[in-house]
Amino acid sequence: MSSRKSAVPLELDPRPSRRLGVFALVVYGGALAVMAALALPWWGVVAVTGAVLVEFVRFFREHVLRSGPRAILKLIWDEDGRWTLFTARAAFEAVLLPASVVYPELVILRFRFVPRAADGLPRRRATVLLLPDSLDRRSFRRLRMRLEMEATR
Repeated sequence: MSSRKSAVPLELDPRPSRRLGVFALVVYGGALAVMAALALPWWGVVAVTGAVLVEFVRFFREHVLRSGPRAILKLIWDEDGRWTLFTARAAFEAVLLPASVVYPELVILRFRFVPRAADGLPRRRATVLLLPDSLDRRSFRRLRMRLEMEATR
């Protein structure tokens, strides 16, 4: 049985995910298709359709393309169990929340940023969606195994 101290830091560089992009198109496209069945006035349909489209663009940029301002571009899980998340603007220390989920083909990591006294960062949260095509095969497997081992402690 290995200890946390013997764990090697895990450095993850997620890339755009084609599978997540297709999934997003199906889900948001389905939401738009349902709009036809709703008995709303025209202005309600326009408002809801606009909101769905804005959210689709935000989701696609942040989670699929990883190009939005809040997109997590790199994650490091060090041997002490601390996480560092990198965006295009800065690096943040973060705590992995218990709401994170590990499936064979999907890992959903939920984080709460650790506020630093210098920047007064509010207790912001971040979510990282990882599919097998988001990482190389070895990194995805190591991440899943390490998360499962941590969950049993």
